[in-house]
Amino acid sequence: MNCLQSSNLVDVLFNNEITKNFVSFIGSDGTLELCEELAKPFFSICIRKKYTIKGALGNYKLRIYLGNDKTDDFLEEFRGKVELFTLSLL
Repeated sequence: MNCLQSSNLVDVLFNNEITKNFVSFIGSDGTLELCEELAKPFFSICIRKKYTIKGALGNYKLRIYLGNDKTDDFLEEFRGKVELFTLSLL
């Protein structure tokens, strides 16, 4: 996982395609919207008062829109969720 960060915006690049299982796992603590009827299924995950994640299934990149404070804490929380998902695949 690689991150490119601007003040409150982070693009995350993964080595593998983003799957529905990954999105469901990451979105389990928030509100998940998944538009599967599109040619490139789009998702949006809102973790209230922390961050919003947007991307498309099958892509290698997603974008995180961070709240105004505690951005490092929120990124670390997201990183932890990604690691838990990765471990669950082993």
